[in-house]
Amino acid sequence: MTHCVIVGCNGYSQSKAKKLNTDAEDYCYFTIPKVHLHQCGKAKQLSERRRRKWLSRIYRRGILDANADNYFVYSRHFVSGRPSNLFDDRNPDWAPSVSLGYGLLSPNKSRYRRRKERSQRTGDRTPNHADEPDDGDKLDATRHSPALTAEIKLTPLAFGTRIS
Repeated sequence: MTHCVIVGCNGYSQSKAKKLNTDAEDYCYFTIPKVHLHQCGKAKQLSERRRRKWLSRIYRRGILDANADNYFVYSRHFVSGRPSNLFDDRNPDWAPSVSLGYGLLSPNKSRYRRRKERSQRTGDRTPNHADEPDDGDKLDATRHSPALTAEIKLTPLAFGTRIS
């Protein structure tokens, strides 16, 4: 029986799905992509990057690059239900991105959350009530700076006027 390598996934193989009287056509497994050695340089580079991305998203201890060909990823872990083309590296299905186990958010959701927080920090310049100092935060400036204790004499030059 085929099992999904993602932590916490209880996906069944086609035969198990048929036994449970579910729609078996919607369920399929995909192997971790291999590196394309005998194609163009771009294909080799993309396939290496894609394989590393898959392994980093699977995030299982004990899965090495050498033995990764023996593991499968269930279709439920892709937005569209199947991985995208090798050259479509901007597609969220280029690597598994849904329900990756360990309670992690999917990358698109976490990226959106970070961008939203960043825009709130930069766009909203009004201080929150927690950021405003209270009476306990006031400093005695005269105690810390002797220059502030001296009396300042006001002259016409202090106000930017000319003396004739």
